[in-house]
Amino acid sequence: MDRHLSVVANGFRAAGCILGIPSIAAFVFVCWVWYSIQVTPPDPRFTSVQKYGIVGILESGAYGLGKVFQFFGGLSRWVAGLLALITMVTTLISVALFYTGRGLAYHAGWARVVGIILALGLMFVSSGGFMGLQRGASIASLGLVLAGGYAIWVLGWRFS
Repeated sequence: MDRHLSVVANGFRAAGCILGIPSIAAFVFVCWVWYSIQVTPPDPRFTSVQKYGIVGILESGAYGLGKVFQFFGGLSRWVAGLLALITMVTTLISVALFYTGRGLAYHAGWARVVGIILALGLMFVSSGGFMGLQRGASIASLGLVLAGGYAIWVLGWRFS
């Protein structure tokens, strides 16, 4: 295998492992949090204010406060579900990176096409970071843009 193709294939596999291990752990954790947040409705019975006086007022106020917390509980369940979806997509991207690297190691044609698409995505995201971040972080983003350009050069033009 050519040295340039080996570097790109190993880069895809390393990126898949580096991104995949934490994203799988985060996916399992967020799914556990999403499952453990159970929204239970408060007791719907009311205590009569006329009959029980201040106790009825306190219980009605606590019921109203419970409804507010029930809303925030539902909101937190929704946020946890959204985070679970995001970590699942991140895990799938890491799997795509890893198997693209394996396909490049075996000179598969599909892997070159997928590798070019993934490298274009890396360049697009990193160029936004390059233009919007401060000095040190923008240099790291520029390195990612250049790495994506190198991968496109290797996969598209050098081995056409």
